[in-house]
Amino acid sequence: MRKAESRIAAVLLGLVLVLFLGWQFGVSPSMRRLRELESKVPLTEERLKRIRDLQREWKQMRGESSVPRARTVLGSDLMSFVEKEIKRSGVEPELSYKEGKGAVGSDERVESRVEVLIKRVELSRLLDMIYGIESSPHGFRVSSLQIKAIGNTGQMLRADFNVSALTGEP
Repeated sequence: MRKAESRIAAVLLGLVLVLFLGWQFGVSPSMRRLRELESKVPLTEERLKRIRDLQREWKQMRGESSVPRARTVLGSDLMSFVEKEIKRSGVEPELSYKEGKGAVGSDERVESRVEVLIKRVELSRLLDMIYGIESSPHGFRVSSLQIKAIGNTGQMLRADFNVSALTGEP
């Protein structure tokens, strides 16, 4: 009978030891980590709120800057502006105007573009041209930009891009 009691006591002692070690090395560190994470929740929520505020500000700023982009211009205004802006940089471009297609008999605005090819230009001049076009109050947009280095030194570039805008009757 003593042998059975000592076995039960050993099993119970082993079970208590397993529970103690499980608590000490499993549950307790997890609970400690959970408390640490819970203490960081208010700070994280505040950061998230600040990020959302910044995103809202950014969207408002973009919305304000996109208002001029919605302006309608005449196709001739687009062509003359692009030509003047590029020639101001001392570069001779090859330009071709492509009229957008709208519904027949409709006065709605269409997106038209000027295709620009510049055979020789320095990078700094090209950047100035693109900046001048993109920052114009008319809402012109540069797209499909392709740049290729020409010559052995790579100092000169060949640039091919489109400048587009909404055109029609303002």
